[in-house]
Order: sequence, then C-alpha cells, then structure tokens
Amino acid sequence: MHPAALLMVTFLVACAPTVAILQPGADKVTVGKADPTDNFTLLGPISGVDGDGCGGFGEEGTYENAVTNLRNNASTMQADYAQIITISEPHLSGGCYVNLYRISANAYKKTKESPSPTHISNVTNATDRGIKGTLSEQLRELNELKRDGLLSEDEYQEQRKKILSK
Repeated sequence: MHPAALLMVTFLVACAPTVAILQPGADKVTVGKADPTDNFTLLGPISGVDGDGCGGFGEEGTYENAVTNLRNNASTMQADYAQIITISEPHLSGGCYVNLYRISANAYKKTKESPSPTHISNVTNATDRGIKGTLSEQLRELNELKRDGLLSEDEYQEQRKKILSK
C-alpha cells in the first residue's frame, strides 16, 4: 500500500468515533428523570461519561454513549433505575472546547415488587392533589400517577374526565 494511503487509513481509523458497549445485565437498568416510586431504595450517586480532551486533541462525547456508560455503572452497583440529576454537554470553557459529556444521576434498587398503595381519598380530586397547570400539564401528571401505579385505570379515567370537564 502506498505510504500516503496508509497514513490516510490510519488517520480515518484514529478519528472514528467509539461506541460504548452495553455490558451484560445493563440492559435491565432504566434511565429517566422522574422520581422513583417508594418501592426503590437509593444506592448512591453515579455518573456516565463519554469523551475526553480539549478540542481536536480528544474525542467529543455523545449522549448515547454517556447513557450506555451510566447504565453499565448502575448495573455494576446492582441498580435497577438511574434518575438523571444533571447533564453536562461538551462546551467551550476558556480557550478550550471541552469534549466531555457527563450525566450525573442517583442509582436505585427495586426493593419491593410494587409501590405502596395510595388511599383512594388521597387521589379523588386532581386539584386537591396539587395537580395544577395547563390542561396538558395536568394530563401528563395524571399519566405519571397511573404509570407509577398510584392510580387504577378506573381512578385515572375518573380524574381525566374531571380535568377535561373544567
């Protein structure tokens, strides 16, 4: 192979972005921003990082790789859920473009199969529960309550009708 061609191939391979590999078991870790229900126990802080270096002397990180690394780290802690607290994207700092992508989170382990039941009187009226905001915000909050197992399908439908009738 011609030396110039060899140099070009080496350059292209060296500049190719790396892809984080999901470790066995890490696929079971859920990542989100919502507070976990009371059937999860806090294990501690955790982070997922991708990228390094300054400007062209490093590799720019990606959100996808940072999430994969976060899930891998959570799995190592035997966590089931990682609640995202902060996200720091690559950015300009002083005279350097920092390539680092960092996601800070809290790791949680599921300790009970289901969340504690909520007494029906606590969820009878959406406005009494503190569900406020625009119509779409109220419906989103209601969907979260249902998703988290705090409302049954019947309770959800009843509250939805109340919100929509206002």
